[in-house]
Amino acid sequence: MDEYYFSQAIVLDREPANEIDNRFHIYAKGYGKIVARGKSTRKITSKLSGHLEPGNIVMARLIEKNGLQVVDALKISHLRTRISDLYYLNKLLPEGDFDFQIWSELVGGPSALRQNSGQVVSWRKPLNWKKMLRVLGWDPAHGMCEVCGGSKVIKFVIDGQVFSCKECDFNLTNFVSLV
Repeated sequence: MDEYYFSQAIVLDREPANEIDNRFHIYAKGYGKIVARGKSTRKITSKLSGHLEPGNIVMARLIEKNGLQVVDALKISHLRTRISDLYYLNKLLPEGDFDFQIWSELVGGPSALRQNSGQVVSWRKPLNWKKMLRVLGWDPAHGMCEVCGGSKVIKFVIDGQVFSCKECDFNLTNFVSLV
């Protein structure tokens, strides 16, 4: 029998895996970041695909069969966090490492969730990157600019995993603002 997992999870990102499959990056409660394949989720008739959109909080069932595979998911709610913040967080999170502080920062309160109560919420709140980076081990309070060594950092560059100050603001695209 195949080993399976059942957990509440946040969909961080999805990317095409081949003509009809997707690869999903999810942050599962108790398991951490997981990369799993979704079979036939790019087909127009897929009933699973709509539940596995980035930003959705789902109850997911995964099996281990030639790698992890999402076999069932049900959308519970939707985060108000910006999709770009979830994309950058996905780049920084290690696989298989669960941290309750990260989970509570993402789903931590009524301001983070949009309940299915019929109310439409059109805005998305930015992630608290200072707090998130501190939890992940890059504390901006102790960060130094990669170029000049200054301590007044305003950006964290995702790809290089370095800080930048206002004076040395090098022009890179994948960064999060700390101000």
